[in-house]
Amino acid sequence: MVSLNSLPPIVALRRRFGARLSRTGYFVFGLLLNLGSLLVVALLAFVLSKLLGVSFEAAAGTGPVRAVDFGLGLVLAVLRQYLVVRRLHDFNRSGWWSLIFLIFLLPLPWPPLGYALTALSLVLVFVPGTHGPNRYGSRPAGSAPRLEGVTTLDGKPPF
Repeated sequence: MVSLNSLPPIVALRRRFGARLSRTGYFVFGLLLNLGSLLVVALLAFVLSKLLGVSFEAAAGTGPVRAVDFGLGLVLAVLRQYLVVRRLHDFNRSGWWSLIFLIFLLPLPWPPLGYALTALSLVLVFVPGTHGPNRYGSRPAGSAPRLEGVTTLDGKPPF
């Protein structure tokens, strides 16, 4: 078996990018990304408010805070796409489907489109992925166990 350490860096990155991500991992990593970004921007605004002797709200609207917020927003957009791709891999879907989520970056003039994208996001959080191995690897650690013997009215497993 080939280890990731023996592969060239680009191939190793592709192997990690092609892995699956559980619902819990998707939720926790997304939450940590958002909280981390919020903490950095709030801390910067707090430090600037003390240095400039202005209120927190005034410091939050200054150029340096806005620039850091914009830069973090770009980094978070890339990292969120990474999480969505890995979560889609858990559904045995190509990462190209994640491009649908880039619509979130646009102003949406038609509200039902925003509702549909929100529903898709909730699916990634609450619906379990493929049971057992798929073309993107084995089931991620931390996935909910499959309920043995539980079926729907037509005799098929619920998920």
